[in-house]
Amino acid sequence: MLFAPFHFLWRGYSPVRLLEKLPPPEIVISPRTTQFASQNRFDLILFGDSLTDHGRWSELLDCKIANRGIGRETVKSAKLRSDVIPEDAPIFVMLGINDLLQGRDVQEIIKDYDDILVAWHGRKVIVTSVVGRADLEIEKFNDALKTLAQQRGAEFLNLSDVLGYPLEHSYDGIHLTFEGYQLWSSEISAFLTKTTGGTCRTVSSE
Repeated sequence: MLFAPFHFLWRGYSPVRLLEKLPPPEIVISPRTTQFASQNRFDLILFGDSLTDHGRWSELLDCKIANRGIGRETVKSAKLRSDVIPEDAPIFVMLGINDLLQGRDVQEIIKDYDDILVAWHGRKVIVTSVVGRADLEIEKFNDALKTLAQQRGAEFLNLSDVLGYPLEHSYDGIHLTFEGYQLWSSEISAFLTKTTGGTCRTVSSE
């Protein structure tokens, strides 16, 4: 929520310092997953962590979107819910930043990511690069992620091209501003049009 960083600063905390490193949580399936069982028809599925969850997608894209983001989700925990997902629609997945914040080895993360892509074999999957701070192994991870996507027949969307590296459109070095989400949604719309011929237009801000 937008007030969160100001709340932390008022209390004397820095949101950037809070995100320096995350403790490895117990791997459990979030109770929110019970809300994800809908098999309604969607134009687009967004699967990920808090960056996905926080997006005001209905204000950004003019299509029916299944937001399957959960805050603080890791690749390892996301594996446990990768089968709870609507059918047919293209899947845009962005995961990995929380694993990097936990200090996990890149190849270990990629192995878990591979399990998810194997589970989605036969689906239209667009693997999205992670974005964030320069002190994390983001470039190394994204290079390995792009290679994995190619090996599994998935598309790869590099958001660093538009959001910058280190991340420019952010209030804490990890999470996006609304301008960041506007740029991300524009990339989703353009990518769908180019690769699938689908229509998921950005909503005009005028």
